[in-house]
Amino acid sequence: MNKQYMKLGSFALVLIVCVCGYFMVSNYYENKEQEEEKANSFTAFSLDDYKETKKLSYQSDSETITLVRKNKQWKIKGQNKIDVDESVVETDMLALLVEVVSDEKMDNVTDLGDYGFNKTDNEITASTNEITIVDSEDKEHTIYLGDANPYDASKYYMMVKGDDSVYVVDSSVVDGFTKTVDDLEKEEETTTNNDGETTTGEK
Repeated sequence: MNKQYMKLGSFALVLIVCVCGYFMVSNYYENKEQEEEKANSFTAFSLDDYKETKKLSYQSDSETITLVRKNKQWKIKGQNKIDVDESVVETDMLALLVEVVSDEKMDNVTDLGDYGFNKTDNEITASTNEITIVDSEDKEHTIYLGDANPYDASKYYMMVKGDDSVYVVDSSVVDGFTKTVDDLEKEEETTTNNDGETTTGEK
């Protein structure tokens, strides 16, 4: 009986060692793959202290929307009566720019038109969007979003003012900056009390 217990114990020990070994090897290769992906990626743009951004401008429905942050509140330029939803501006938009990672970087591009950009007298225009940010230190940054990658519609071409490289970035950056004025406005919540009276207020 003792021999059987010893055999079972040995078998269980071997099994535990094999399982642990499998997870260690699997974890090793997973970490290695992540490191390789990181080594082959580029930071196309980064925005520090995104919640302290002072100004944001972008294109939506062929119009320029400019937001200015004063006294810790966002206001749409020219439409000061609109209550702006801070979480939409900061979480859904500016947070996307904390670190824009690119899996491909192209230098010495001879024809920017192939990627949806046009450069005249050192001024760049882009086919999809132009995003301008004034950060917490009053430094202005401009991001240009060109055409979608013809081989992968989930990727877009991007340039940054002062950098002649063309980057391939995820479409989430493009999608985040398509919000209209209505999308930016804080929603109102309607409640009904026991007497059937309704009241509205900000969510």
